Amino acid sequence: MRASVAAAGLFLCLLVPAPGRGEAPLRPGLFLDYRLEVLSEGQRSEDRLRLEVGEQAVPGCWRITLRLGDGEDAARYRALYDETASGDPFADARFDSVAEWREGGWRPLAAGDLAVIDALREVHGRLAGRGAEAESVFVVAGRELAACRVAFADTTESVQAGETVTLRTVTVRRGEVWTSGEVPFGGWLRYREERRARKVSELGGRRFEGAEETTVETWVLADARLGGMAPR
Repeated sequence: MRASVAAAGLFLCLLVPAPGRGEAPLRPGLFLDYRLEVLSEGQRSEDRLRLEVGEQAVPGCWRITLRLGDGEDAARYRALYDETASGDPFADARFDSVAEWREGGWRPLAAGDLAVIDALREVHGRLAGRGAEAESVFVVAGRELAACRVAFADTTESVQAGETVTLRTVTVRRGEVWTSGEVPFGGWLRYREERRARKVSELGGRRFEGAEETTVETWVLADARLGGMAPR
């Protein structure tokens, strides 16, 4: 998948419960349309992500569709989402009958093989337990939504060890999330993240440090259909 898909953690991420974040109930016809902008080393790219909720297959289990991108190149998925299941919001147990649109038809896909969900689960862990720090009002589809801000910062390190070379990547993340209690899936309205990554190679007792790479990602809820809010 393209890099922007890997960053889809910046999308449903905000099912994470925390002060000021909403858990508005799902309903048929819910539509959320997000815009993504990525700035990386002087290069800019844009993408779209759309989520739509259909009818309940059985009580508490909703038909959902997810679309990443535009046109024929868009990645499309569908699944049954169980809002009554235990575990974190992105536990495999919540997703059933997952399928990917490929070669003109729906192909079964294991929930554990869906990279988007893996990314969401990662962000869920990054934001869990953080409290709100500020309040504001956002306008989406002509409707004012009261929102709160949650800031985050963390540092992670990944290691790839070979027979002769060890490669370490240290990533520092800082950002903020604005959420509203009136929007389902945790109420995400805007997510901005700055990542600074540096690779370090270790070979024969020597250490080689690469240049720092900076990436800024911003997700914005651009349109919605939600309790009277209709997509334009």
